[in-house]
Amino acid sequence: MFGTPKKGGKCYYDPEVGKKIVERVCRGESIKSICKGEGMPNCGIVWRWRMMGREPDCDPQVAEFTRQMDIALEMRADVLIDECQDIADDDSNDTLTNQFGEASNPAAVSRAKLRIDTRKAVAALYARERYGRSNRSDAEADSGVEEHRLVIEVDPTPLAQKQAEDREGA
Repeated sequence: MFGTPKKGGKCYYDPEVGKKIVERVCRGESIKSICKGEGMPNCGIVWRWRMMGREPDCDPQVAEFTRQMDIALEMRADVLIDECQDIADDDSNDTLTNQFGEASNPAAVSRAKLRIDTRKAVAALYARERYGRSNRSDAEADSGVEEHRLVIEVDPTPLAQKQAEDREGA
């Protein structure tokens, strides 16, 4: 139905499925969770559609999907940042009650911090201008500490091929 019928074959785009994926990403769902649903392609296929849409001679529908996904991922970043505030405001698990009374619950606080930090990192990837580290304060910029970034580019094509081969062998 989707993707590569044979190794190295053509990847088929489905506009109706693409529209559903874009709508769900806008609501904050991850592509991974969306692709677990019935009737959805695997993640590798969705990322391949996005890559195909950047090619100069691609199908206009695929190019439109890519454009809409770029916008949807930025909107997802906004949803993630909203969730950070909700997580920070939720103090329901911050204390434990034991035989000595109430005590702080460092595990819950640490977990909340991890959840917030993860959402901030993902939001920074999808909306760099608004949530990326380039928005450092003047104090941070004047601190004299050099910032080094490691950029890793991953070609998802081998992953998609592997997933297709796994399906064929199953």
